[in-house]
Amino acid sequence: MEVLGNRTRKEGVRYIEDNFDGSKRQPGMPATFFMIAYTPYGDVIGYDLEHTNLEDGKVLYWNRESGEIEEEWPNFAKWLKDEMLIGKEEVDYTGAER
Repeated sequence: MEVLGNRTRKEGVRYIEDNFDGSKRQPGMPATFFMIAYTPYGDVIGYDLEHTNLEDGKVLYWNRESGEIEEEWPNFAKWLKDEMLIGKEEVDYTGAER
């Protein structure tokens, strides 16, 4: 998974401004979708800013092929727990694939 914000930035452009640059957003992506990571398949993980507060927020999975929200979690902790469970099924503690 590629974490957004690790790329070289133009001087004077903040990450949040860059995140909402229309040329970097996929067609049909909601205006309130705050991108935080790309999957290896080009799908995007992000926050739903309409349902986010200062303490936590709803996490969404944007499918680039369908152009729709494919999955959602009520908060970051639930999303991370699900990701860890998937990882546990795919690799062992040495990093070898199962």
